[in-house]
Amino acid sequence: MKIKIFLILALITLSGVVASRAQQVATVPTSPTVEATAKPTPAASPIPDTDSDGSAEADAILPYYNNYLKEYRLGPNDVISVEVFGQCPDYCKTGINVPPTARISYPLVRDGVMVGGKTVDEVAAEITKKLDEFIIDPKVTVTLEKAMSARYSVLGKVVSPGVRVLDRKVSVYEAIVESGGVAKDGDSKKVFIYSYNGQ
Repeated sequence: MKIKIFLILALITLSGVVASRAQQVATVPTSPTVEATAKPTPAASPIPDTDSDGSAEADAILPYYNNYLKEYRLGPNDVISVEVFGQCPDYCKTGINVPPTARISYPLVRDGVMVGGKTVDEVAAEITKKLDEFIIDPKVTVTLEKAMSARYSVLGKVVSPGVRVLDRKVSVYEAIVESGGVAKDGDSKKVFIYSYNGQ
């Protein structure tokens, strides 16, 4: 009998402890919650609102764009500048338009310099090599001023789809806006980006 009473008391005590523990767990404060409300997008807006100056998107895209320019291959209609340290203005040229032949003329280089299909670093190395017989240790810098041979396309449900010149850093937002915005029957939440490297 004593064992039964002990077991009943033990069960009552145990159930009280479990109930008390469950209540403690239930009342333990959780981390604060933050309510987030989405801003409604105005009907006239071509795509969802971003920062007013687009700086967040620009900051996110800038490393990719700079890397793109570093590996960019020159072609017709691109505009470059060449600077030889300590030799300006004689050997410094700006606004050099790459002709369809992709060969530019340059002082002291009789046959010109073939720039087509090369990066600005490769062109700088070639000019350095050619000037080395005339100038002691030339320091050549080639800069891409305008990337006119690069193209991008905006296709699908935009007002004016088509191919455009990539003459500066262009964000996805700007590309859509330059295409007249999303068409009335388009969906601004479904944007696909494809890369084409010419191969």
